[in-house]
Amino acid sequence: MEVQFKDTLESWLLNPATGKFAFVFVALVVIAISTRLLRRNVSRMLRDNTAQYQARKGIAFVGLLPPSSWSSWFSAIGSVD
Repeated sequence: MEVQFKDTLESWLLNPATGKFAFVFVALVVIAISTRLLRRNVSRMLRDNTAQYQARKGIAFVGLLPPSSWSSWFSAIGSVD
């Protein structure tokens, strides 16, 4: 039983798809944490309530976008590339 479990675990870890899934999971966690921290700290950076609200909504919207679309958005406004 232990040998079968060990072989199964080894085959999963050596599978290239496992690394891709792990990368996507870690990326999603980093995006979620960073957007949450940015939304929380926006009130320290901005004093106007309307600007705080708009910044929080913008951060939440960007946090929902897939990372592949970020480069096209930033290149459209001229910030990156």
